[in-house]
Amino acid sequence: MRAELRALAYFTILPAGRSDGPPDRAALAWLPAVGALVGAICGGCGWLAWRYLGTPWGAVVPFALGIVLTGALHVDGFLDCCDALCASVAPERRREILKDPHHGTFAFAGGAIVAAVALGALSRFPYASFGGWGSIGTMAAVAMLARMAAVANLDPSRRPGPAAIYGVLAAPGTLLAFAIKRWATGRLGGGESGDIYGACIIAIEIAALVWLSLRY
Repeated sequence: MRAELRALAYFTILPAGRSDGPPDRAALAWLPAVGALVGAICGGCGWLAWRYLGTPWGAVVPFALGIVLTGALHVDGFLDCCDALCASVAPERRREILKDPHHGTFAFAGGAIVAAVALGALSRFPYASFGGWGSIGTMAAVAMLARMAAVANLDPSRRPGPAAIYGVLAAPGTLLAFAIKRWATGRLGGGESGDIYGACIIAIEIAALVWLSLRY
């Protein structure tokens, strides 16, 4: 299977075949493009919902679609990190919690806060100023840049060739992802985890949406 299809199959529920395991470097290089596609779909459907159903649905539709289209992959990583990184236990125990598929109190609390902030920001998304195509492009850019930042912070053993370029293009997000990863790995006692990158993507996307809601 081609790298772009492997990335699409692993990171989304879109019909692109079946993923045979974690993405390799070639597939990870396509993660920002996959994010742009997901963001474009969310932006287009969000604009249509806002245009024909009203403001609340202009927030609910893209929020829900972003979770559904990605199979809740990044959200799950964020929730796992909430449980593991907020626990007052030894690093070894935090690593065990991170691998546990069940979610606890910290995950529910973190998920509730993130949902409230995301929906609040999306309720003020500037659909009227951007129009249909502008909304599509903006949400595609937000999703793409968040994933560029995550890829740029991958450990060298997994980092694809374009990672350095991604890091420059998504500079503010790259710095935020670096800070999150540094704090998370410190809490875990070192080591890389896909959950951390999922949390980075969620954090960067929400930060960008909040900025847009305040800027326009």
